[in-house]
Amino acid sequence: MAVSVRGSFQRSINLVRDFYSDQDLDNYIVTSKARELIKRAIETITAGQVTGRAWSIIGPYGSGKSSFALFLAHLLQKNANALNKLTDTDPALTDKIECANTGVYCPVLVVGSREPLSLALLRGLIHGTDAFLASLARHQGKPRKKLKDCRDELRGIFQEANAIASSDISDEIVVDLYQRTAATVHTATSGGLLLIIDELGKLLEYAPLHPDRGDLYVLQSLAERDSRTGDPSGAAAPLLIFSIFHRICLEIPGHGFNQYSSTA
Repeated sequence: MAVSVRGSFQRSINLVRDFYSDQDLDNYIVTSKARELIKRAIETITAGQVTGRAWSIIGPYGSGKSSFALFLAHLLQKNANALNKLTDTDPALTDKIECANTGVYCPVLVVGSREPLSLALLRGLIHGTDAFLASLARHQGKPRKKLKDCRDELRGIFQEANAIASSDISDEIVVDLYQRTAATVHTATSGGLLLIIDELGKLLEYAPLHPDRGDLYVLQSLAERDSRTGDPSGAAAPLLIFSIFHRICLEIPGHGFNQYSSTA
């Protein structure tokens, strides 16, 4: 008997390429570990926690981490195919998401390379806001005032981010742009910002080689932004952070991440 492998299983997932392409979710298998992590994220959102919104997923190559991240990005953006896929596996969890009224999230996706983390985060934000703006432009019917205001504000953030992308980028500017984007999306959709950094290890490799340009503190600042400032308005504009390591890495002390060392 001949055995063949589906084309979708013959290549690795590239988070950015596959999210913004026509890649479907038909072949994704929603595992028990994936459902557990989705449930944790939803519970964090509904509990209104200002800490514990950052997770690190660690595991070997080919264990499904990037595929899970791709599915999560579609799910929190309320993609119908992703919701149907989850319903087929765990209808109770889909009901939990719908009852929680988590809103629509704007995915900001980063695939790590040897470059400054701040630059990678800014580029991801530019791409993410641009795509989210395009999705808002496809909104059917007459847009509500909140939606119009969201479009205008995101256009301003997009232009501002583009303007500084070619200059020296400070951590404070990056954190400010992310916080404003999360607040803008939340006002319009009741959602927030979903930041996923795939292959974070490559960005970690850059930092010790270029200590003057590879400061990882910006990631800690994003993870701790609400608890550090004590700003109650920040708690209402969720920023969820998932970092993915494709090999076992030592946890960075004091960086506010919940390690989740399992196959998604």
